[in-house]
Amino acid sequence: MATSPKLRYFLLIPMLFYFLFLFWFHWIQPKTPSKAEKIAANNEAIAAYVERFHPLAIAEMQRLGVPASITLAQGILESQYGKSELAQQANNHFGMKCGGNWEGDSYSKFTGEWNNEAQSYRQLACFRVFDSAEASFRAHSDFLRYRKYYQKLFLLPSKDYKAWAKGLQAAGYATDPKYPDKLISLIERFELDQYDQLLLRPESPWVLAPDTLSFD
Repeated sequence: MATSPKLRYFLLIPMLFYFLFLFWFHWIQPKTPSKAEKIAANNEAIAAYVERFHPLAIAEMQRLGVPASITLAQGILESQYGKSELAQQANNHFGMKCGGNWEGDSYSKFTGEWNNEAQSYRQLACFRVFDSAEASFRAHSDFLRYRKYYQKLFLLPSKDYKAWAKGLQAAGYATDPKYPDKLISLIERFELDQYDQLLLRPESPWVLAPDTLSFD
């Protein structure tokens, strides 16, 4: 018995929608990156951050003695390799808070903290705003070098990044109990300790002369 044209028409409609769905599913819908693709993208972004800022980290190591590997690892971690809200909006690459005597511009946002029981919580905090990423790197070195809490760090071997990472957490730089492990992991994963062996030429634009410093 022959199929009527109207019946054939109604039979074709589901098939048409089926093929349209297949076309959308395979070629049009946004692709969700795989875990491997996300890791590769993150690694590429971190490598670009290191490439951009390692001369500045080395210059700060020359100026005040903070290991370049530590500076870079902290910058990567604290600023999400330059992509965090603080880095983008405030040029703050190290999560530096305002403090009592800060007279510059400020930026307020919620941040994660840890209590003595290793429990995380969020609180609104005031962060420093810098004119540039370079100013943020410089302030980070000044903060560590001239604050009494961190003086013992400068008695450590400058190439012992593990001791520095643990010392930073012990001195109160971060409340995250895993902070040292995160720094060490970044340093070893991206071989940041290679920059602890390097020195910039004196004529490098990254080598800055000391100036008058003010701290709270």
